[in-house]
Amino acid sequence: MSIGALRSNFEHVSPSVTEQVKIAGRVIGKRKASSTLIFLDIESNGDRVQVVLNGKTLSDISQHAQRLKRGSVVGIDGNPGRTQAGEFSLFATSLTYLADCEPNLPMMNWDHKKTLKDSEKRFKERHLDLIVNSELKQFFVRRARIMAFIRHFLTSRDFLEVETPILNG
Repeated sequence: MSIGALRSNFEHVSPSVTEQVKIAGRVIGKRKASSTLIFLDIESNGDRVQVVLNGKTLSDISQHAQRLKRGSVVGIDGNPGRTQAGEFSLFATSLTYLADCEPNLPMMNWDHKKTLKDSEKRFKERHLDLIVNSELKQFFVRRARIMAFIRHFLTSRDFLEVETPILNG
């Protein structure tokens, strides 16, 4: 199930639901509340959800705490519900590693010291910049849709697209 579908189907629930759901996504944030409680922020296709890893319902929580890194891709089985603070979350019953990330991804918060700020590095490692910076990804998605619309519009009117070489001096 996608995170967007999870939110639309279960966000209205108040405490917890017994229905088991499966999601997959990239870990973009990790907060360790105690030795038996970890909060993850998972993102997939622009949608985000908080996942609660509790030592009471998930075995080997200490192993997960060491192995989980920002950027890892995980699959999670769990029950949707709300935390005591009222945040919509998925309470994990099992966690599967789909792809580890070494080293940690840079932070998404621009004020943090480990943020990907160097513009030269951002252009050289565009794939990393697109993972970290969701606004940039949305820009490229919009640009691709506009270009596809213009191409379709002109092609339907029998225009011909021709590429011309660029002369460098």
